Amino acid sequence: MDNRTEFTQVLREVLEIVKASDKTLSKEEILSYFNDFELTKEQNETIFTYLISDHEEPDNQEADTKNTENAADDNDDLLPSSVTFQMYMEEIASLKKYSDEQVSQMCESLIQGDSSVIKSLSEHMLPSVYEMAKLHLSEKYSIEDVIQEGNMGMFVELGNICDNRIECEVIERTKEAINNAMKAYISEVTGLSDSENAVVGKVNLINDARQYLTGQNGSIPSMKELSDYTHIDEDELADILKLIDEK
Repeated sequence: MDNRTEFTQVLREVLEIVKASDKTLSKEEILSYFNDFELTKEQNETIFTYLISDHEEPDNQEADTKNTENAADDNDDLLPSSVTFQMYMEEIASLKKYSDEQVSQMCESLIQGDSSVIKSLSEHMLPSVYEMAKLHLSEKYSIEDVIQEGNMGMFVELGNICDNRIECEVIERTKEAINNAMKAYISEVTGLSDSENAVVGKVNLINDARQYLTGQNGSIPSMKELSDYTHIDEDELADILKLIDEK
C-alpha cells in the first residue's frame, strides 16, 4: 500500500458502500475495489474482516434478549440498545487476551513489516477503541459511528506502521491515530441531525467516487458507473447529484 491517502479514501468509500448497499456484497466484490493496491493475502483478509465485521445483522431474533453487562457505567443512558451494538460488545468480551510479552512481540513484528500480526493487534486494541469512544459520549452523534471511525483509524495506522516499518511505540501511536480519527468525525458531524448526516455522507461518497473514477478512467464517470461503484440506486443518485450541482 504505497499511497496511504488513496487507500484510506477507498477504504472509507467501500465501508460506506457496504453500509448503504441493499444486498450483501460478496468477498470478491468487496476486494475488487482494492485491485489497484499491491496487497498481500493477509492484508486482503484483514480488510475484508474489518469491512464486514461490524455491519452484519444477527440471523436470529433471540439475540434481542441478550444483555451487555460490559457496557455498564454512569452513562448507560447514552449507550445504544441496538442488538448490533450488544453483539459488538459481546464480541469484544470474547476476544482472545494477549500477555504484555505477546503484544510486545507482535509490535516488533509489525515494525519489521509482518502484516500477519495486524489482525491480532487489531483485536487486542478493540477494547481500547471502545473505551476511548466512551469519552466522547453525546446525544449529538452515535457512539457506534465514533467506534467505526476509531476502528478505521486503528486499521489504517497499523498498516502504515507495517508498510513503512516505522520505529515507534506502536500501541501509543495507534491510540493517537484512533483519537484523531474520532475527533475528526465528531468535528464533521457536530450540529447535524442524523438524517442530514446521512445525506452528507452520501454526498461525500459520491464526490469522492467521481474524483476517484475520473482519475482512474481519465474521464467523468457515467451515471451507471457511479451507481455500480457506490451501489446507490440511479434515481437516488440523480437526486443527490442535482443537489451537489446546485451548490
